[in-house]
Amino acid sequence: MNRTIAFVFLIFIFSQVADAQLSVRPTGIFSNMQAAEDGGLVGTEIFVTYSRGDYHALVQHSKYGLNLVVLVKATVQEKKINFEVPFDSTVVLRGEGGAEQHIIIHNLWQFEGELSDDRLVGRFNDWETMELKRGKSYWQ
Repeated sequence: MNRTIAFVFLIFIFSQVADAQLSVRPTGIFSNMQAAEDGGLVGTEIFVTYSRGDYHALVQHSKYGLNLVVLVKATVQEKKINFEVPFDSTVVLRGEGGAEQHIIIHNLWQFEGELSDDRLVGRFNDWETMELKRGKSYWQ
């Protein structure tokens, strides 16, 4: 009887250790944000949170004068994280006589990434892959 209890206890302990090695805490701050030479910002920062049964991502992306900050719902499965960022941009067309026409273009950036204990590696659409280190925010 004591051997059976010890055996079951060992199986339980080893299964917990295996689960702990496989699971990654998805919540946290992931960033490669830094100051640009022109005094602006460049990079991406993603703050993954969990509330009321859902994951959310607070995304800040700054590059080439674009500064986007948005909160979106995220899907987390195992080590994978996915979310969509709606983004509207305005194009100004100038016609004869200087008349301007503003056209709003609706975009949808899709992010796919993989979480680990110390980073988030992923990309928007077909952009280059980015590596965001887990840790403090640029703003801290």
